[in-house]
Amino acid sequence: FIIGGPLITGVISTKFKVSQIEIAPAWQATASLAKDVVIQKSLPRIAFGAGPNRFANEWLLHKPISVNNTIFWDTNFEQGAGLVPSTLVTTGVLGFIAFLAFLSIFVYMGFRSVLSRIGDVFQRYLVTSSFLAALYLWIFSVIYTPGLVVMVLTFFFTGLFIASLYEAGILNATKFEYFKNPKIGFISVLALILILICGLGLVYTTTTKFVAALAHNEGLIEINNNNLDKGEQKIKSAIGLDNNDLYARSLSRLYLVRLGNLLSLPSASTSQDTLKSEFSNISNTALSAASFAVSIDDRNYQNWLTLGDVWGTLVPLKIDKAYESAASAYDKASKYNPQSPYIYLQLAKLENAKNDITEAKGEIIKALNLKNNYTDAYLFLAQLQMTEGDTKAAIDSVVAATLSSPNNAGLFFQLGVLRYNEKDYNNAIVAFEKAVILNNQYSNAKYFLGLSYYNADRKQDAIRQFGDLLKLNPGNQEVESILNNLKEGRTPFISTTVAPTTTTPTTKPATPVKKTVR
Repeated sequence: FIIGGPLITGVISTKFKVSQIEIAPAWQATASLAKDVVIQKSLPRIAFGAGPNRFANEWLLHKPISVNNTIFWDTNFEQGAGLVPSTLVTTGVLGFIAFLAFLSIFVYMGFRSVLSRIGDVFQRYLVTSSFLAALYLWIFSVIYTPGLVVMVLTFFFTGLFIASLYEAGILNATKFEYFKNPKIGFISVLALILILICGLGLVYTTTTKFVAALAHNEGLIEINNNNLDKGEQKIKSAIGLDNNDLYARSLSRLYLVRLGNLLSLPSASTSQDTLKSEFSNISNTALSAASFAVSIDDRNYQNWLTLGDVWGTLVPLKIDKAYESAASAYDKASKYNPQSPYIYLQLAKLENAKNDITEAKGEIIKALNLKNNYTDAYLFLAQLQMTEGDTKAAIDSVVAATLSSPNNAGLFFQLGVLRYNEKDYNNAIVAFEKAVILNNQYSNAKYFLGLSYYNADRKQDAIRQFGDLLKLNPGNQEVESILNNLKEGRTPFISTTVAPTTTTPTTKPATPVKKTVR
């Protein structure tokens, strides 16, 4: 499996049409992170590390900034290059030494037993096979982060190896009779009962966590299918079984969706009093869920980020102290993830909601300093520049976005729209053609490409483009009218009253074409 792994993986992936890519920090990055954790002056920190399941927290605090320019810039790595090396970060020097001591004793006993003379053939087979199987799996715990199944197998074969050593007479057992002494017997039975109770409690806790995880996943599926009520019920049941900050964040995000749906309702469809009451209930519930997530784990930046997003949604509505609360939450998120450009993008949106474009642009610059190929930041910067009326700067920002994401048809479409607004039809054609090459069913790109062709005196190209567009949108009267006008030598909109409307970046231009594939 080690030698022929790539070949076997290829056959399995082809046969079952599945693929999996696993990425982890390199050995150098893991060692550097362990050094950053261990060299801290706090003795408990050196001895016991950051704590179990805290590798991701330390990774975010000490992440190399070069990672931001890779596709894994927003990945929260839960382990390092391997399980054993990661213990130096999570359990400190003592935990790491304990792990090494165990592995050393295991390897020593394994080779000693394999090289010893065991008379019984079956016992020799059992000792040798169980040791080699366990050794193989423990090696993977050093160079890899195994999942639950592999870890169960590792402990199974390790336990089998220890038992086989006893059966072969290599290890001696210490026998202890509980009931020779009544006092010792009573204490022993009591201890066994307590161990049994703790074991049952552990089984119950594990089972409830598993059921809660299932309920949460089912809730997310319902939300993705736009069944918000069922999704809310499932996530609430998950929280009832397990107070997990992930579930609380999901619930808060759900209420943000509900808040957006409420604000998008036509004003005439519901009375103002009802809207105010529902808005108050939903926003308060969203804040409660986000605050609950923070109370569960206040060292997780995602909890603070969710709380900031909820408060940020309330800023345009002039809610008292919403801006200050959102800014404070984002600052806390940045404290635990100091090299995240996404947090600065959220701060920029927050400043924009407060109508402070200068500060918003400053936050965008901070985001781009951390990640110079951050497409979303370039697009938001372009939006701010369009708000200021600086179309040339907005075009430069979108050009920078296309360089960082050259296969994004939507970016080239936005670039074409900006150039079309500036009547720079030749360069608009270049952008729209690129969008159509990347997605030959991008109807809105074809629509504006056809208009750009017409304005650049390439009428036959315009006719061909609108002919293709009509095939993608059969029966569209607007497209049919434009095509007929072009064929008869008239201007595209001679018989229509509405010309195409273009908008700022990050929003889709309003066109008569409804079938848009993106």
